[in-house]
Amino acid sequence: MNTTVTQYGPHNQGLFILNPSDPTWERQHGPANLDVVAVHGLNGERIRSWTRKDPETNEETLWLRDMLPQEMPRVRAMTFGYNASVVGNTSVNGIRDNARSLLEALRLLRDNDGSKGRPIVFLGHSLGGIIIKQALCTANIEQRKFGDILTSTRGIVFFGTPHRGTDAAVWGEMVARIKFAAFGKRELNDWFRVLRPDQKDLVNVSEDFRPLATRFAISSFYEENAYPNLKKVIVEKKSAILEMTHEDYCAMPGHHSSIVKFSKKAEDQQRFTLAWRAIERVAKGPDRSTTAEFRAVYREVPETTSGRYAEPRWEPVEVAGRIEAPNGFGKAQLGYSWKGAQNTWDKAQEREKVTTRGRRWEEGEGERRRDW
Repeated sequence: MNTTVTQYGPHNQGLFILNPSDPTWERQHGPANLDVVAVHGLNGERIRSWTRKDPETNEETLWLRDMLPQEMPRVRAMTFGYNASVVGNTSVNGIRDNARSLLEALRLLRDNDGSKGRPIVFLGHSLGGIIIKQALCTANIEQRKFGDILTSTRGIVFFGTPHRGTDAAVWGEMVARIKFAAFGKRELNDWFRVLRPDQKDLVNVSEDFRPLATRFAISSFYEENAYPNLKKVIVEKKSAILEMTHEDYCAMPGHHSSIVKFSKKAEDQQRFTLAWRAIERVAKGPDRSTTAEFRAVYREVPETTSGRYAEPRWEPVEVAGRIEAPNGFGKAQLGYSWKGAQNTWDKAQEREKVTTRGRRWEEGEGERRRDW
């Protein structure tokens, strides 16, 4: 949540690539092998939300452009902007419309520049995390159009995303201050209402996303400090985490707006490291061994012939179904397609890191099965 008054228009709405300041960057480090897409939150803006301004020097640091490539040189960073004003907003677009706009813009870009299949990591601040969840739900429903985005998404990093809404009293106090200072008595729009706890649209997005969540690695940050002058956090920990077994989560020092702003100063390095390490971690995809909600069977898709994407891809294949196991216990058997050399399967077993106690491995022609 930002209290700055933002003017929205074509200059800050849509999908924008943050090109490295050094034009020789790609020649030095190679072509991008990961797309990072950042979506700002309520009353945010595609650049300002991710930029920290030094109060002493007025130097502005957009960490997605100025710092992230130093740690992950082959990242292509992008920001998605939309009209997120809570007052004086005449846009009729809500969560679903903005989620679709994100999908359409990303699909068009990847179709045109030949980057389909490149892994994706989404970063969502506040409301931006809700829009990302809705976008992936839409992609799952409309896979003919958006299947590449769905299967290419490795993970999501949430920053202060109110999955279960946030205290209406806190939001009311914050919005009242903005409204009084900048807009007089103009009416609030629906962005304010949609983030209230137990609001129907918010609940629906969360319920629709939960079955999909195990496809992605997830890292969630909740704000450690109260918002200035309010003496309260905007999004509490219980709302900022999904409470899924494969989710990593921790506090990010800072208040609701500052948890996505980092500078090059030494005092900011620990916070920045938390963020970029989370991106690096989720870019590898979910650790299947820690996913208690595991419901699908995954196959390893070999690298592309060009070898651009080093990480193997794991995609769902049809579940063999609940059938009578050979040992007579009637456990569900999940089938794994097996292609390639034996060491490929060994790596898959190692990646699973599961105990074989009480489970039985069988070798079939071109596949293996295990009791679950």
